[in-house]
Amino acid sequence: MNRATSEENNRGVFVFLIVPIGFVLLLLTEKYGRTFMHRINTASSTVLWLFSTLVVSVIVLISLLWWKIASTKTTVILAVIAWTILLWMLFYLGFWDFGELTSDN
Repeated sequence: MNRATSEENNRGVFVFLIVPIGFVLLLLTEKYGRTFMHRINTASSTVLWLFSTLVVSVIVLISLLWWKIASTKTTVILAVIAWTILLWMLFYLGFWDFGELTSDN
């Protein structure tokens, strides 16, 4: 089995970076983007398909550019920062309210 090249390492670390960024954007949209979330909830299947295709296309284009520009070390540092921000938002800012999970509503 061959060792991973630096480009393959950078691709794997990029996934480690994009996951918390996606969750942070989702949490912010859920909390502050009420009209956007309402539009998504009431959209037709064609609009949802187009929106999903657009989002995935943008992520692929950004990742292709990122793999060419950024080093693995830079990506790891930014991934650690992104995960720290995500955990801070969840636990310190109360984006994830544990009280709602145990309520009997």
